[in-house]
Amino acid sequence: MFAQCPNKNLLNLQMKRQLITLGLLVTGLTALGQVNAREFFGKGYYMINQRNYPVAIESFLKAIELDPTGDCGTGIKGNAHGELGYAYLRSGDTTNAATYFDKSIALDPTNAFPRQNKAVMLSMQKKYDKAYQTLEELIRLKPDHIEAYVQRGFLYNADNKIELAIADFKKALELNSKTNVLPSNLVNDLNNIIKGKKKP
Repeated sequence: MFAQCPNKNLLNLQMKRQLITLGLLVTGLTALGQVNAREFFGKGYYMINQRNYPVAIESFLKAIELDPTGDCGTGIKGNAHGELGYAYLRSGDTTNAATYFDKSIALDPTNAFPRQNKAVMLSMQKKYDKAYQTLEELIRLKPDHIEAYVQRGFLYNADNKIELAIADFKKALELNSKTNVLPSNLVNDLNNIIKGKKKP
């Protein structure tokens, strides 16, 4: 399918730009800076999904230059900063990743994803105490954020704190029973870990 249409990615990007522009006109956000910031944000987000992190980084930086709040038409302050941090993390630049995760958190402390991604980065760096602290802050702020319990459970398990890990996995499954946001294979794995049938 993709071999028949070599410009499919370009076509999709152009369609997204047209939809974004139309959406902005409908909502009354016609200022040039806002349109461009949202377009750059959309391009950056698309490039992350394509694993083209250098272009994603460049796009998010342009979006933030045009809209320093990082909202870029998404309704979430610091959203562009958090996505930029993620792009830096995926490209291996943890210094800039940490900087932009922190900026995103400062702009909107209620957005869970920059904290969650920061905790991933900290655990990759073997800074487990800071990763625990970041996840505990997230859970205090958003006690229904399922992924934080899963992530902290796996950290506890790596530290051989099995009872704490199982408690977090049970809490994640309890919350998930109301929303079903976790993939079924992860739900099965967590159930098997709790029952002692599988080691994480």
